[in-house]
Amino acid sequence: MSKSLKKFYMNMLIGHEHIIKYFNNLVEKDRLAHAYAFSGPEGVGKRTLVLNIAQNIFCPETGALNHKRDVCVICVSITRGDHPNVTTIKVDKEGVKKNIAIEQIRQLRKKLILKEMTGRKRIIIIDGAEFMNTEAANAFLKTLEEPFSDINFFLITNSISSLLATIASRVQSVRFNVVSDGKIEKALVAKGVETKPAKEYASLAYGCPGAAIAMAQDKDLYAATKEVNRTVKYFISDFISERLKLPVILSEDPQKAVLQINKWLLALDGLMKEQLQKDDPRVKLTANSMGKLLKLAELGKNTNINIRLALEQIIFDRAENKI
Repeated sequence: MSKSLKKFYMNMLIGHEHIIKYFNNLVEKDRLAHAYAFSGPEGVGKRTLVLNIAQNIFCPETGALNHKRDVCVICVSITRGDHPNVTTIKVDKEGVKKNIAIEQIRQLRKKLILKEMTGRKRIIIIDGAEFMNTEAANAFLKTLEEPFSDINFFLITNSISSLLATIASRVQSVRFNVVSDGKIEKALVAKGVETKPAKEYASLAYGCPGAAIAMAQDKDLYAATKEVNRTVKYFISDFISERLKLPVILSEDPQKAVLQINKWLLALDGLMKEQLQKDDPRVKLTANSMGKLLKLAELGKNTNINIRLALEQIIFDRAENKI
């Protein structure tokens, strides 16, 4: 795939026009709130918008006609995570539990205290805020309540309900809804993707532009997404032998398992929309499966539950007509 598409993914937004307009206005008037939580499915555009907001704040040229964020030194440094005034905290993939640990929040607080003396504006991004463990979440709450000047927090999460309630109550929640297939397809075609594959990428992305662009860049990912689309139908299969294939697909790594469940949820949502259009009686079964998976994803993030075994139990409960 062309370099222009890769840069497009990192710097441009598809859809969410009213949210973009709202934040452009806030930045222009210097009226951003202290903290926001951007929620919505992975790849819908939350992270990209935060980066755009930071670029609009720190780059004086973003308002210029034909300004190219993909070549601008300041904009690129923000995208790469190199800008001194933009700090991103994300999952510690080297840790055993693969979460946002309390030490990361402690280091953030030290950095904020040191930079408080410089008087510079700062943007703090908590990417994957739902993966803060209890200690980290409580430490972050204290940081959020500190009277730091000229600082804005942006929490990126799949669901606002997955955050500590005391944190959720102290941030302004912004929900990112899925984008229409038509908008995603049009944007891909505008960046050089042929119409037929663009249409399929958009269809398989279930309203998440980032997923569509990633598939256009990575053929292996495209193949894997098609496989998810196929296997998700096992949830409504009448054959327990097919349904029992689902736990085997799940990773033993809890975080990866939760991500897999989120992919299933997106696919099931798309399937349910098709069923509603066709008046398919299995729509109730699909909705029930989504409800069970949502609960399972929450347990996977907040407890030490064995997700594979829990999914097997859900399948057996259905076989015994308990659900």
